[in-house]
This record gives sequence, structure tokens and C-alpha cells, in this order.
Amino acid sequence: SFNIGVSLMDQNEYEEAKHYVQTAHDYYLKVNSEEDLPLSYLGVGIVDTWTNKSIDKVMESLDKGEALALKNGDTLLLSNILNSKAVAFLKNKVNYPTAISGLKKAIKLVKIKQPDNHFNLGYSYVFLSKAYWKTKAYEKALSYNDSSLMHYTAYNYPKGLKLVYENRKDILESLGKYKESVEAHNLFNYYSDSIFKKERVNQIVRLKTKYETDQIITQKETAEAKLELTETISQQNKNYFIGALIISFLILMTSIFSREINAELP
Repeated sequence: SFNIGVSLMDQNEYEEAKHYVQTAHDYYLKVNSEEDLPLSYLGVGIVDTWTNKSIDKVMESLDKGEALALKNGDTLLLSNILNSKAVAFLKNKVNYPTAISGLKKAIKLVKIKQPDNHFNLGYSYVFLSKAYWKTKAYEKALSYNDSSLMHYTAYNYPKGLKLVYENRKDILESLGKYKESVEAHNLFNYYSDSIFKKERVNQIVRLKTKYETDQIITQKETAEAKLELTETISQQNKNYFIGALIISFLILMTSIFSREINAELP
């Protein structure tokens, strides 16, 4: 269930992902799985962020996930939770200094544990760049955007590069570098179109799979209903046959009993 939710989140289908993520999270809570709960708290926090839940509700899940990740010593997961907290702050336009501090901490944790983790580092740097741009520290924003571009290029991750150029065009415009901003805007459009086409294909495949699954379920339910009806009719026929036998037996016994009585009369 959680993996399905993650797949849907990757396609920005957060409303649909919510059911799967929450179902998995509720199960982990029920069985008190401290190993799985930090990740499921992260999933709930991300879904809540992008389905416009209040920042307090988002932080409630992410804070619990952070505490368990610390307890379990899961450095990489902790960095992801810090990233998600920062993204939630930026999306809600609050606590920029806290967001910046959290992103820098996330970067340090990843560099210690996995210095070549281009995916996580690219993610942290692009939102750190966005945070500095929002606080009008444009030179710092461009520097961290460069770092993100380097990591996402090394990882060859189109969605990450889309984020980089989306941020980069705004930074360059703010710095008065209009020609470079237009170039970044063109690259942003290029990656946006590429991702859109891919997501459309994924959506069609997903809908086809869902339709085929529903058809299989419907066929199974129909077959089970037919079997149940057949069994019901068979049981009714059996009951009718038994009833007929009992009635025949009673008629026979009554006839025999009547003959015996008539034979005894003078």
C-alpha cells in the first residue's frame, strides 16, 4: 500500500496517494512498527503538504517521524524529513530561517553518510536556493542553484532539473541577467514538456491497469455470485427432494396404518 502511494506521489497524484499512504500508516501504528513508522510519518507529512493541510498538521507528522528517525539512527531518513519540513515552510511562506537551517543540516547529514547521493543533495540544494531567493539573497541563491544543477545533472534526473531551472530563471531575472534567465526558462519548458509527456503515458498505463483490475474483480465477483446462486438452487432442490420424500413416507405410513386399523375392525 505504501509503495503504491509513493508511486502516485512521484506522479504528483497526491489526493489519490493519500489513501494508500494513510492505510499503510494506520497499519504501522496498529502493530507499533517503529522501523516503518518514521517513513510513513514522512509520507503522511508530504501528502498533507501538497493537499494543502495546515502547517501545524504537517509538522505534527514530520515531528513524530523526526523523533523516531533520531531514535533509530536513520541518518538518510532524517535528512529527508528535514527537507520535507523546509519544503512545507516554503510552500506556506513561513519560517524561512528555520527552513534554511534545516536544509543545511540535511546536507551535512547526507554528506557524512552518502557524499555521492546526488538525488538527496540535489533536492536539498534546490530548495535551499529557493529559500535564499525568497529572502532576496540572490547571489547565495544562485550559488546553491549551481550546486543543485551539478548534482541533478550527475544523477540525470529530469524532474530535478525542471525544479532547478524553474528556480534558476527567477534568480537570474532578479539579478538582472535577463538573457541567461530566458535560456533557463527555455530549459525549464523543455523539461516540463518532457515530464508531462512521460506522466501522461504513466497515467494512461495506470488507468488501463486499474480498468483491467476492476474487470478481473468484477468477473470474480460475478463468478462467485453465480456459484452462490447455483449452490442456493441446489440446496433448495435438495430440500424439496427431502421434503417430497418425507411427505411420501408419511403418506405411505398413513396408508399402512389405515389398512391395519381396517383389518382389526369386526
